[in-house]
Amino acid sequence: MRRDELELLHQLANAKGIKLCYQSMDGSQRETSPRALQRVLGSLGVLADNPDQIRTALLNHEQQEWERCIPPALVSWDGKPVRLEIHLRAEQEDKPAKCELLLESGQKKALGVTPAKLRTIRAAEVRGRRFLAKQVMLPALPIGYHELTFASGQTVCRCLLIVAPKQSYSDPNQKRDWGVFLPMYAARSKNDWGAGNFGDWKMLVQGVADRGGGLVASPPLLAAFLDYPVCEPSPYSPASRLFWNDFYVDLSRVPELEISAPARQLINSPLFQAQMTFARREHLINYREQAMHRRKVLELLAKAFFNQPSGRRKQMEAFCRSRPHLEDYAEFRATCDKTKTGWSQWPERMREGKLTPADYALNSKRMHLYAQFIAQEQMNELMTECVQRDVKFYLDLPVGVHPDGYDVWRQSDDFALTANVGAPPDPAFTKGQDWGFSPLHPQRLRENGYDYMLRFLRFQMRHTGMLRIDHVMGLHRLYWIPKGSPASEGAFVTHPADEWLALLSLESHRNKTVLAGENLGTVPLEVDEAMAKHHLRQTYVFQYELHPDSRKAVRPPPKLSVASLNTHDMPTFKAFCEGLDIKDRFDLGLIPKRKLAGEVVARQRLISALKLFLKREGYLLDPDEGVRPLFEATLRWMAASQAEFVLINLEDLWLEELPQNVPGTCHERPNWRRRMRMSIDEMFRLPEAERIFAELSRIRKSGASRRKRKQPV
Repeated sequence: MRRDELELLHQLANAKGIKLCYQSMDGSQRETSPRALQRVLGSLGVLADNPDQIRTALLNHEQQEWERCIPPALVSWDGKPVRLEIHLRAEQEDKPAKCELLLESGQKKALGVTPAKLRTIRAAEVRGRRFLAKQVMLPALPIGYHELTFASGQTVCRCLLIVAPKQSYSDPNQKRDWGVFLPMYAARSKNDWGAGNFGDWKMLVQGVADRGGGLVASPPLLAAFLDYPVCEPSPYSPASRLFWNDFYVDLSRVPELEISAPARQLINSPLFQAQMTFARREHLINYREQAMHRRKVLELLAKAFFNQPSGRRKQMEAFCRSRPHLEDYAEFRATCDKTKTGWSQWPERMREGKLTPADYALNSKRMHLYAQFIAQEQMNELMTECVQRDVKFYLDLPVGVHPDGYDVWRQSDDFALTANVGAPPDPAFTKGQDWGFSPLHPQRLRENGYDYMLRFLRFQMRHTGMLRIDHVMGLHRLYWIPKGSPASEGAFVTHPADEWLALLSLESHRNKTVLAGENLGTVPLEVDEAMAKHHLRQTYVFQYELHPDSRKAVRPPPKLSVASLNTHDMPTFKAFCEGLDIKDRFDLGLIPKRKLAGEVVARQRLISALKLFLKREGYLLDPDEGVRPLFEATLRWMAASQAEFVLINLEDLWLEELPQNVPGTCHERPNWRRRMRMSIDEMFRLPEAERIFAELSRIRKSGASRRKRKQPV
């Protein structure tokens, strides 16, 4: 590509929010290739395969920018006056115009804007037509979502005015607290059906609260494909961000068991009981098989529910009215059941979102409606328990959804369907990563008034005391990989971060939800600055903060953070200390043989430095005692820090060696399937667990700083 053509391509990429370069993990600047820019532009709906197309696209972009008289969205922080830029054709300057605000309350306000009297801040000529940019100061407004309309002649434009608190919600009574992390599926109880459920979590909340904790955390609990069209157990690839995963319903507590003799007979049958006993003893969850057993029971319960009038039917009707997309979702899932394929393989009419009763079985639709109804009931019970016990329920909001999922099918206009999200090459993943789901299309989201984003944010925040934004960098930019390209041939596409952060802040206040962000890895400076500015808690992970110099072996957690020793994507404490994850990555071919010894030595230096540091600080008496004293000393050090929340992985209590997820693997490792080794009851009876929980409560609530607490207990 000639130099002048490359400059044009760079102009177009800049105009469309595509970054021309990025900083890699080693600190070097990597340029985005021209081919990647062209293909990512194509995913944004812009043809740029040759110089003529690039020139045309640049002119089209400029014309569209000028012809849209006001922006699709605008942010006012804390209700302060904000400048609005208005674009007009030159011949419209002397014509009457109407500028009106429709407040969220329903009140209307005319702004009395006269274009001729507004100050012109710049002008441009595009394709022979002259445009003027004028500016008006909007008045101070109440917090909320308001609609601004500007009309001049035949031109009418609307803008979503987001008036949001600058800082996201903080609990005014919040003190330094601690909590526990465990994936819900991994929980065990005496009578579970082979995986954890909402009832088990209620028991976990009670146990944590009784021991002084205030936080219970799990990966997402969102709708999943566990049968058709695929079996995808990853909670970070949900079928929808708008509905629950009914796999977590405790079917033994559903009221319809009392009126469904067939369901009771099935559950009590020798074969079913044998299947449940086998599933209960297994260390790995067979999702497809368990989903099949649960579905048989659900179908019988749903049949009894819909065949027998009751007060609960009226509750269901009210539930459906409160969730206007629920019937549509149930029809989509029922169609998946019937076709046993993803929606991208359906006939054109169905792909475009037009389903008829002939496309699915009524009983299947009813089963999915009923499953969401009882899932919501049990989630409500869990949330009530959390509120009564003063425990925050802490969930992750995944950065994407499954490409065959309901959201992408129904909201296809909000997604860039010809690209996937991923990560560029780095030392751990030298070919880059393709995460397999389509990114949200930033411009179309704006033009659609952020309807979809608001719906999934509200759904999650209504049911959480704390929400962690997975890959919080995605509020600012995501790495797009055009479908058919290797992960190394992608580019970062920027997002209107101010608008996305304003949505988060406003919804966090309305739902009284504390926000955290997963800012791990290579994080641009503006991301951390925005998190601090808007009071999103940082994610502090101990393993990322270690240094081989014992004088600065570990950076202390910042005050506004959720601190933990590891995450679900990382080795457990014991595995990390003993380098078991290094051996595993070598076995997987992720570490070349020539680098293995160096990785092992580097890890040993980190652990040695940590031991010396903790001994000097007074938390570890004997550095040679083994992993358990080191684990408890590290926890005490972290508990005494200024971090707002300290989160302990329950599996570290018994020094588990296996991780829940190994990034970069799929079939090679049993990701998202492994259950905890003991039941919740057994865990709470562990002497070491009781001791650790008591220590956490005492240290966290004593207000002692790290420096004031010298002696281990």
